[in-house]
Amino acid sequence: ATRNAAITFESVAREFHAGKLATWSDNHSSQWLRCMEKDLFPWIGTLPLADVSASMLLDALRKVEKRGVKRMAHDLREYSGQLFRYGIATGRCPANPAGDLRGALKPFVVRHAAAVLEPLQAGELMRAMDDYVGHPVTRTALVLSALLFQRPGNIRAMEWAHIDTEAALWT
Repeated sequence: ATRNAAITFESVAREFHAGKLATWSDNHSSQWLRCMEKDLFPWIGTLPLADVSASMLLDALRKVEKRGVKRMAHDLREYSGQLFRYGIATGRCPANPAGDLRGALKPFVVRHAAAVLEPLQAGELMRAMDDYVGHPVTRTALVLSALLFQRPGNIRAMEWAHIDTEAALWT
């Protein structure tokens, strides 16, 4: 019991995270830990890893769902699964309760952005952009998107400081 009390969900998660720093991208690594700290550690972080049940984990994930971030709840179930598999491999827990939660969370709908895949449609889109007579900034953004193949958010965030006119380079 004393040994289990020292092997908490949070302590094993931080150990697992530290072991993955060399192989994960900085973005994924920080997101993984930030999500665990915000959404799971407050509810189950102090519990011994071996004592966390599927229902306890589901209760914590449902709190995330109630905030309206279904995708994050699914990601946290996956992150927890990684942690429990690590716990099993290192002899700190007997089972992976995250695996038992498949299908227990509300599904989230992946929205794919529209794409122009046919050459004729690409021509129609280019002509429509060329014919646009609205705001000059919008027209310029449309032309830049066609020339640079960037997402609208990248074009909106573009600043003059990012442009090197001598090298014809945008960074």
